[in-house]
Amino acid sequence: KDTQDTIRMVVSEFNGKLYLSIRRWFWSTWDEEYFPTKDGITLPYTDETIDGLLAAFANILSNEELKLLYEFRNRKAT
Repeated sequence: KDTQDTIRMVVSEFNGKLYLSIRRWFWSTWDEEYFPTKDGITLPYTDETIDGLLAAFANILSNEELKLLYEFRNRKAT
């Protein structure tokens, strides 16, 4: 909506569990920083949810983008 808004993927911890949030963040000119909005989704950060997201991305990404994504995932796992 606003040119200064951005989409962020953030991993956070709550009550000892990890979560992945994908949401829109807006720029506050008053505070001069970004804040998350309700526009988005938060999922448990587990192997199953991450693998599901990777499979979903595979449906929309090019083969080269998909190769880079899997290489990044494998590098993070080791």
